[in-house]
Amino acid sequence: MMTRTHGVSGVAVWMTGDIVAQLTHIPLPRTVVLAGAIATYVAAKAPDVDHPDSRPGHILNRVLPGAPYLINRLLGHRGVTHWAITGIFLGILVGLVGQTIPDGVLSIIGGLITGLLVMRAIRRFRRRLWGVGIIVGIIISATITITPTAIWGIGVAVTVGWTTHILGDCLTYQGAPALGPFTLRPVRT
Repeated sequence: MMTRTHGVSGVAVWMTGDIVAQLTHIPLPRTVVLAGAIATYVAAKAPDVDHPDSRPGHILNRVLPGAPYLINRLLGHRGVTHWAITGIFLGILVGLVGQTIPDGVLSIIGGLITGLLVMRAIRRFRRRLWGVGIIVGIIISATITITPTAIWGIGVAVTVGWTTHILGDCLTYQGAPALGPFTLRPVRT
């Protein structure tokens, strides 16, 4: 699957979960749904960081030059990053780390990440709209400050996005080792 398809699939699964939550009368604050959709979109693209020619690999290479090549050399493509247990572990880790970070710092980090993502998305359309990214970042920062327990929702969103990516790769001819480390045989559907 292509990077954009992984991201959109992750958001579709996240939003379907929101609909199910509403139908079963489990209250999810709208802020958690919005922040979770963004986190799911990013997490659904992230497992391909192990491939230097992928979009996530290019982005990581800008931040940490050579890292995707090192990851690929050590782990290979569709290795550890394509295990379902990795997505579960990362979701729990995000939830735990989020609980230990003070709310003010967490809101600033969340606002910066969201603002940068929005600015990057808008940059393709008009360069003059960069202020929208800053405004959205401020709104997300305020939201995280108001609802600090929402960080567990972000952890769940990371798991949903990551595992959606893996399930998408299982639909391809090559498959993915979704059941690793228990078995490294690719799962194909």
